[in-house]
Amino acid sequence: MTVQAGVALDALDTRPEISRKAMRQVRDSGREAVRELRATTSRPPRCRDRGTAGTGRASRAVTPSW
Repeated sequence: MTVQAGVALDALDTRPEISRKAMRQVRDSGREAVRELRATTSRPPRCRDRGTAGTGRASRAVTPSW
């Protein structure tokens, strides 16, 4: 994004069409980053049977095989 913003800034006065294109790319990259961040940080839905989805706890006991 910083490279795209730099291109936009450099081209702003002399080549506004390139500046516009670069700024659209910055906007699109920002939107995609926010979408990915939301997907990464959103909480998973609770499990219907035990309510343990996303808690790091198994819904039933696991016995080691050793």
